[in-house]
This record gives sequence, C-alpha cells and structure tokens, in this order.
Amino acid sequence: YLYWTGGFDSTCRLCEMLVDEGKRVQPIYIALVLDNDCQTEESCTKLWLRRNRKEENKAMDNIINKIKTDFPEVANNILPTIVVDEPIKDDVFNFNYERLFYNQNLWPKKRKKHQYLFLTKYATYHKKKIDIGVLGIHEKSTLAKFLKKYLVKTENNFIIEKQYHPLSYVNFPLFGRTKEDLLEKAGLNGYNDILTLTWSCWFPKEGKPCHKCPMCKERIVAHPDN
Repeated sequence: YLYWTGGFDSTCRLCEMLVDEGKRVQPIYIALVLDNDCQTEESCTKLWLRRNRKEENKAMDNIINKIKTDFPEVANNILPTIVVDEPIKDDVFNFNYERLFYNQNLWPKKRKKHQYLFLTKYATYHKKKIDIGVLGIHEKSTLAKFLKKYLVKTENNFIIEKQYHPLSYVNFPLFGRTKEDLLEKAGLNGYNDILTLTWSCWFPKEGKPCHKCPMCKERIVAHPDN
C-alpha cells in the first residue's frame, strides 16, 4: 500500500516497489483537502491550499502508462488507484483520534491542521501498513527526532513498531535519503524517464508550474509540459 500523488518522491517509491522489489502495489490517492479546514478546494479562499489535483491526476495517468510500456512485466502488479474523497469520523474509533494525534506534540504549532492527521487516521482505520513517499523532514524538527528514535530498518523499509501510536500504521521508506539519491537510483535501474512525468507544483497556472512555491524550488527535474 502506497500513498501516491504523482509527485517525484512517491512515484520514485512506486517504481522501487514495482521494479526493484517485485511487489504488487495498491496506490492510494487522497483527494480531500489536507492542508487546512476547508471542506473542498473549490470553496476555499485560503492561500495555502494544494491546487494541483488536475495536474496530479494527469501525471498519475501518464506515469502508469509509461511504467506499463517500459516495464510490461510489472503491469499486472499495479492495482487501480484508490481515490479517497470522504473523511473518516472520529466516532468510528470510539475515541477522539484528532486529540490523540495532536497530543503527540510532533507537529509544527503554526499549522492548525496537518496532512499526517488524515494519512495516519486512514491507515489506522483500515489497519493497513501504508508507505509514505516523503522526504524533506527537517532534521531538527520534533518529528525527525521521533523517527530517528523509533524507526526500525527492515529489508527495504523503515517501520515504527511502537504500538498504539498514530504513526504505527505508516512506513517511511525514503527516510534519510535525498531527491538526488532517488534520481541516481532511478537512473541505475532504468526508470529515471518516468520521474520526469511527475508533478510537484502546488499552485499551477493553466497547467504550468508557478516556479515560486516550495515544491517548485525543491524540484530537481523539469516539470512535464502538460
């Protein structure tokens, strides 16, 4: 199971799982607003909101087609992407999950809502270990310190064995690596061209990247021409 957005990091993990590790992969795309308390992208007037769902979906379609063309032997191992567009209410847990989540004090106080709230909630509710293809966790952050302490290295992943914790059902397979590391591995294993189809920009204009948001500034390959 993999949280996938069509972005550079999560797509690299998708290729690793399929090509390098021979896994059967269930991608999961979260279409909900995860950045703040807005209910939908269309109704939200807040500035900090991911507004790239159209580009992400186009990228995912293109990436799947490219993988199946370049690596036909793994084509049947890519399951149809699960799109999650409904929230999960706290009462299904018989306790306040949001309170449990924020009581860990692992998240920046300046952010009133954190994407990990729903990502961990979904994984916990379904009791499925789900990979998160994410880099860029600030080394001095409380979350990074927690991960360094509790992550356990397996053959090809990093998992948390701490029971009854909000992060227990999510894995961090890319922890400790850089985008340059991922691109180098992709080149060695033949899927670097696939990474050029990924999309990162949060605030595109008419299908073009803004070149100003943090996601654009962290990009190490050109965005595709959509």
